[in-house]
Amino acid sequence: MTTRLDHGSLLSDRRVRTWYEEIALRSKLSAGTELRHVGLFCHLVQITPRGLADLGRSNPERLREILIGYAQDLQRKGRLPSYIAKTFVGIKSWLRFNRIAYDDFPRLKVVPGESLREERVPTQEELRRILSTYNSRGRVIALFMAHAGVRPGVLAPASGESGLRLGDLKDLKLGAEPAFDRLPFHVIVPGRLSKTSFEYHTFGTPELADAILAYLAERQARGEELSTGSPLVTVDPMGAGTKLRERSTTGYIATPVMMRSIRDGLKAILPSARTYVFRAYCSTQMVSARIDRDVREAVLGHSLGVSGRYNLSKKLHPSVIEELRREYSKAVPFLESGRRKEDRATVLESVVAALLKEKGVAEAKVAEVLEGKVAGDQLERILGSRKAASVQRVVPLAGVSALLVQGWEFVSSLGSDQAILRAPSPGPLSLG
Repeated sequence: MTTRLDHGSLLSDRRVRTWYEEIALRSKLSAGTELRHVGLFCHLVQITPRGLADLGRSNPERLREILIGYAQDLQRKGRLPSYIAKTFVGIKSWLRFNRIAYDDFPRLKVVPGESLREERVPTQEELRRILSTYNSRGRVIALFMAHAGVRPGVLAPASGESGLRLGDLKDLKLGAEPAFDRLPFHVIVPGRLSKTSFEYHTFGTPELADAILAYLAERQARGEELSTGSPLVTVDPMGAGTKLRERSTTGYIATPVMMRSIRDGLKAILPSARTYVFRAYCSTQMVSARIDRDVREAVLGHSLGVSGRYNLSKKLHPSVIEELRREYSKAVPFLESGRRKEDRATVLESVVAALLKEKGVAEAKVAEVLEGKVAGDQLERILGSRKAASVQRVVPLAGVSALLVQGWEFVSSLGSDQAILRAPSPGPLSLG
C-alpha cells in the first residue's frame, strides 16, 4: 500500500504558507492542488520549496535539467504527459510568487482527453443501476449532477464551509411534509458557488424532486429542523463514534468526502468513470433532446461570453425563467433514469387535467371533473367535438425525439414509457 505524502507539513515554512493563503483567497481547492504539485516535486528531487526558488533564481540551467529528469521519472512510472504538465502548474505558481521569471519547462506531447479515453457517459439504464447502490443522500448528489448539471463544488465546496441551501430550490415548500409546487423545479446557484462567480439558473426533474423529498423526510425523522438556510447535502450520521464518522461544524459536507460517498457505486457499473461523468451525462442527454445551445450552456453554468453576460448573467425577468423551464422540460424524458410506473387512473387523470387546462378550464372546475362531480354531457361540452384538432398528444417515449425535432414541446412524463407533447407554437425561444 502506497503511503500518501503529507504536503501539509510544507506550510510550516512561513513563505510557503503565505503563497498558499494567497491562492486560497481565490480558491481553497486550487491552493490545495498547487501545494500538492510543489510537494510532490520537492519530495521526488529532494529539495525544499525555498531551495527550488533559489535554484530558479541563481541557476536556471540546473533547474531545467532537474525538471527534465523529473518528467522522465514520472513517465517511467506510467504517468501520462497531461498529468506531468499539470504538476508543472504548481511549480510555476510558486516561482512566480517568488518573482522569478522562469518559463523553461520541458515541452510535453499532451494528447487532449488521453486520460479519459476509456471513460464514457452512462446510459439511462446504467444510471438507474448506479442509483440503486446509493442511500438517499447519494441519490440526491448523483441526480443533482446528472439532471441539474451542477459541478460538485455547488453542492459541497472543498472547504465544507458552505454549499447549496434548501432556500436555493425556489419551488420547494418546507413544513411538516416538504413538497415542490412546480416541476421541473427551479434552482438558483449563487455566485459564491459558481465557477464563473456569476449567479445562474438550472432546474430539476420529477425524479430528482422525489429523491430530495425522501432525503429530507429521513433528516426530519432524525429530528433535524429544516429551514431555507439548511444545507441541501449535509453530513451523514452513519458511523458515529468510529473513524468513518463525518464531522462538520457547519453541517455542510466537503467535496472530497461527498465524492467518495458516491464513487464506489459508480465504479461498480462503470469501472473507468470518474464521478464527474454524472455532469457529462446531463450535457449529453440535453444534446440528445435537441435543447437550445444557449439554454444548455446556461443550465450547466458555463461562461457564455459577452452575450451571456448581458442576457443570462443578470437578474432575469420571471418570463425568461419560465422560457428556460419550458426548454429544460423537453429534456426530462432523456434525463430521467426510469421513474416508477404510475397506475392507469393517475395517467388518465394527468391526460384529462392537461386537456382541460389547455381549453382554459379553471382549476376549480378541473378538480370537479377529476372528482367525478361533472356529468358526461357537461364534460363533452367543455372538451368540444372529438373531431377538433388536439393540441396535445400522448406518445411512446421512443417517438419523443422525432417530434421534439419538429418543434413539439414536452409537457410531462406519463410513467416511464410515455409522455405528453404539445404541438409547435409559433416563434423561436428568446432569451434576451
